[in-house]
Amino acid sequence: MDYATVIETPRYAFLRKDEHLGGNIILLTLSGARSYGTNVPGSDIDIRGITVEKPNEVLGFHDFLAYTDPETDTTIWGLRHAMRLLSKCTPGCIDLLGSRPDHIISVSKQGQMLIDNRKIFLSQIAYEAFMGACKKSLKQAEKRALENGAEERKRIDKALMHQIRLRMTLLDILEKEEIITWRGAERDYLMEIRSGRFTSMKGQILPEFYELLNDWDKRLEYTKSATSLPPCSDYEAIEELLIQIYRETLLK
Repeated sequence: MDYATVIETPRYAFLRKDEHLGGNIILLTLSGARSYGTNVPGSDIDIRGITVEKPNEVLGFHDFLAYTDPETDTTIWGLRHAMRLLSKCTPGCIDLLGSRPDHIISVSKQGQMLIDNRKIFLSQIAYEAFMGACKKSLKQAEKRALENGAEERKRIDKALMHQIRLRMTLLDILEKEEIITWRGAERDYLMEIRSGRFTSMKGQILPEFYELLNDWDKRLEYTKSATSLPPCSDYEAIEELLIQIYRETLLK
């Protein structure tokens, strides 16, 4: 699918018309299931991006965080806020810097600078960020299973799949020091989970899934203890990159 053509449709007119977006966008990528390779027929087109704030928002009191469009599931973060999220290795944001080239819808020179310098954002903080997201998501899935499992089974299965996908991405960060968003090599296994391998017909989570999580978590704990990543992101380098991008965009 040509996503660059998709965003030219009237449905995405806000990308061109909103004062914070348009030519201020420095990075626009595919996100969600399509970017992970876990999409099914009818999966939504999720888009994420980063835009440079207006001068008064950089220099004044107002802090622009993000523009969201719920109808198209699009979120465009302000650069400063995006840098904060990236420095915390926030899942869903850090993924942008590991996008496949054909999933990058548009990228400016400054957006490419973020991609090329992605390793300055990686640190052991990723462990807490990803595992925190996993814990929150699992609680939600367990609540759905308890309250209305049969009707919510597809959503539960999808959530269980993402439990493993997030752990796969985290393992790559800790072990390879790389952000790998596309899970093509593990797609068949992930889709097997999404198809209901670890839930009963009533939508209840099977004990085998918790055993799988336990194995993964032991592996991740060991990998975290052995990783060569620093305890926290390189904040000095991140700040220098932020200033450089502002210089090139606001003072042009």
